[in-house]
Amino acid sequence: MIRLLEEKDRQAVMAYVSEESSINLFLIGDIEAFGFEADFQQVWGQYDREGQLEGVLLRYNENHIPYWKGKDFNTEHFTRIIEATKGKIIISGKASIVKHFEGIFPNLKSRSMLFCELVEGANLDMTTQRAKRPIPKGTYSSVKMATIDDAQRVHDLLNHIGEFTGLGNTVERIQRKITNQTGRI
Repeated sequence: MIRLLEEKDRQAVMAYVSEESSINLFLIGDIEAFGFEADFQQVWGQYDREGQLEGVLLRYNENHIPYWKGKDFNTEHFTRIIEATKGKIIISGKASIVKHFEGIFPNLKSRSMLFCELVEGANLDMTTQRAKRPIPKGTYSSVKMATIDDAQRVHDLLNHIGEFTGLGNTVERIQRKITNQTGRI
């Protein structure tokens, strides 16, 4: 059984996805920041016959983040939900899960990304973290936190960076990140 989740489901969902919190960083962060009632975000839960949560699917705009633990997971319900997306479809998350959707959607945006996690930082020598090349004087007059007025310029900049193109960065979404403080700009 699958159903759209609500605020009352928060504790169960967070416990389920937090077992692999690093992998589920964006899923967890989006639920913490926007909950279950945002118009641009929905969260579904798939349950087994005993009523135990066995999978979670988060939709944030056109980006979908599926997550489950078992190897014998039936993706049919998640596939139908994702198929209902109009336009571009992005599926991100754990590589072993995302691969289940390859070849199903003709307009699927897929790309491999590297994952890096600092597990033990006690031996990290912060003195060696300096730039290998000095930053030329006058390059940056100041660094400041972006405001709503900067959204268009941030948008234009992101569209010139290959890794960020095609991810649905609109001026409105950048403004939302600035307003809600859910992005680093």
